Order: sequence, then C-alpha cells, then structure tokens
Amino acid sequence: KLSLREAQAMRGCCQALTNREIAAQLGISFSAAKKYVSAGFRRLDVTTRDEVAGAIARPRRAGKRR
Repeated sequence: KLSLREAQAMRGCCQALTNREIAAQLGISFSAAKKYVSAGFRRLDVTTRDEVAGAIARPRRAGKRR
C-alpha cells in the first residue's frame, strides 16, 4: 500500500511530470519528491514511469504483499 505522498507522486508520474514538477505541485523539496517517487517505484515493483500506470491499474493478487 502506498502512503498518501507516494500515491501523489505516482499520480504525477502518470501525468508525465518530472520530479521537480512533482515537488512544485506538492509544495515539497526536490529531494523529498525523489524520495517519494523512488519509494513508490519500490512498492509498486516498477523501474520506469511508463510502468506506473499499469502497476496501479492491475489488480492485486490475493496473498501477495507489496
């Protein structure tokens, strides 16, 4: 499960925003935005921004923790 900030950062990735743009949109520092994007990638088990939307849309499998 994503934290609120991780979910907001992932939404920014789906909108093709850069980390700097995500930071500005959320009113946080650039380094904090990078942290939330990286944490979101780990939790969703993705490595690119292109994979984020698919990972959010796919149903979770029963018994598998993220």
